[in-house]
Amino acid sequence: MSSIESEGSSVLKAIERNVVVYETELTISSPTIDDKFFDYTMADLKYRQKDLANQVLVEHNRPFISQNYLEQLNRERKHQCYKHCIIRFCIGGKVKLQAAFQSSEPVSQLFNLLADILKEDASNIELHFIHNKLQFSSTSSLLDAEIAPVGKIIVRPKELTVLEKWIAQIKGSAKNITPEEANQLCQDWLRVNTTYKPCEDALIVMESRMDNVNLKRSTDQNPENKNSGNMPFIPHHTPRAEFPKWFKSNQ
Repeated sequence: MSSIESEGSSVLKAIERNVVVYETELTISSPTIDDKFFDYTMADLKYRQKDLANQVLVEHNRPFISQNYLEQLNRERKHQCYKHCIIRFCIGGKVKLQAAFQSSEPVSQLFNLLADILKEDASNIELHFIHNKLQFSSTSSLLDAEIAPVGKIIVRPKELTVLEKWIAQIKGSAKNITPEEANQLCQDWLRVNTTYKPCEDALIVMESRMDNVNLKRSTDQNPENKNSGNMPFIPHHTPRAEFPKWFKSNQ
């Protein structure tokens, strides 16, 4: 188990989910975070495409660093930057259930939370994220699934006949608040997060250092340089007069 996974598993039990419920029937403006913040727009998809293109470019132009190593660096950096995660579960189109997670938690925790609230088996719950059906996984983290640090999950029952029952259960099992209050809770939980920057920047610095090393090596090997690595080694001879007395007496 990696340090990231062990760190997450050691503190997950102490997390306060801070589960709340709110409805979006009324249009309430917010200067900070609203449901649109959790939606994936065309700009987000373009950014994702650009990010993938950059990964290909890095792999092509920097063959001295393996792709697996680069992915691990970026994964660790993401975990350092995105420690906290907010998930909003959308049920029936208008009811939202918001809960706090750590980004290192497995995707299975999403299913477990809903199963506990709905008093249902996790196998009866379908979760969808960006048109993709999430799989119950105890090994893939919310960051690995690219859900963190914020995500909006569509909740669907396998049997549509229980949908209204689920909505009623959710409304009765968690604190009902306003969208503005939910936004404030979201901001408070995400405040510890920092801006994520991929390791491409670090690789550029690494390349610069490699260039400096190569330049120094080239300079050292220049025949005109007295310290040239190609010149034969000439040991330094200390005159006998400079030897200490104790050394002279032993000669």
